[in-house]
Amino acid sequence: MKISIDIMNKKHWTHWSMLLSLAVFGLGCSVAVDETANANDGAEAVAEDHQALNGVVFGSWQKTNPSSTTDWTETTVPTETWTCFLSGVAGSFASNWPTWSDLDPPMPISGAWGVGTTWTMVAEPSTGQKIRTELVCVPTPRSSPFVRWRTGEARHRLGKYSEDGNNPDNKRRCFLTEISNDATFTETPAGSGPLNFASAADKVYTYHDDQYWYIAGEGRAAGQATCINISVDRKPFGFGVPGAGTATNPLAQNTAAGTVQCALTGVQGKFRTNSFSDGVFIRYSAVAGQWTSTETNTKSAWSQCFE
Repeated sequence: MKISIDIMNKKHWTHWSMLLSLAVFGLGCSVAVDETANANDGAEAVAEDHQALNGVVFGSWQKTNPSSTTDWTETTVPTETWTCFLSGVAGSFASNWPTWSDLDPPMPISGAWGVGTTWTMVAEPSTGQKIRTELVCVPTPRSSPFVRWRTGEARHRLGKYSEDGNNPDNKRRCFLTEISNDATFTETPAGSGPLNFASAADKVYTYHDDQYWYIAGEGRAAGQATCINISVDRKPFGFGVPGAGTATNPLAQNTAAGTVQCALTGVQGKFRTNSFSDGVFIRYSAVAGQWTSTETNTKSAWSQCFE
């Protein structure tokens, strides 16, 4: 089964609710399917199809600024009945603030937008930087709104949670849809920042207590999350690399029916390396039937698998 991508040019518009400027530069797309190797840091991506695995869609988008590739691409995955989560992020979130122009976005961002009728993949670096975004999309509607958190704010509620297995809220699970360096807009004096994801301690994540799901963070970070209701819970995971190097760890083996899915619930680390392969990645191998988590160079990833 394949679900195609529609690449669309749109007029420039500003999404003030997300505090960022969008710009259209041209066309280009990369889609991660099954065992996608590390992205080629020396070239921009080419357009392909999304690959669906028993209803799960994997997509990726990467951008070097400057280049002819757009910061974002609108897919054909519907927002009303599907939900897309962040499954991988890499590159540099350094910003050129206080510079502001269509060609030099001040707020580096990586994620999925569920605005409009179809999901949008976003990789928006500042001038001289690279960002790669990887998504996993599942045929399940959201069970909570999109909620943003940034440094300086208290934790934000995403939705109710219950320890009671007979309560529908027990099936809610929440994942990241976006991370960003939007300290750009809050630094005083102007030009003193931004500092998000500039150290190994910077972190944004989702979690729950016995009543609610939350999005929160530590250090200097920002992100957005949403939730879905699942059928079967799987074990949550957390892996990291304390220094230089790369580690890949197994998450979950798929079922014969291919119903297991995994996505990011938390990201931590310094994102200042201009490489499409320097980051964290939750990926699936069709050959091994295995989900894995890969982390590089002081970064950590938290994830949850489910059916």
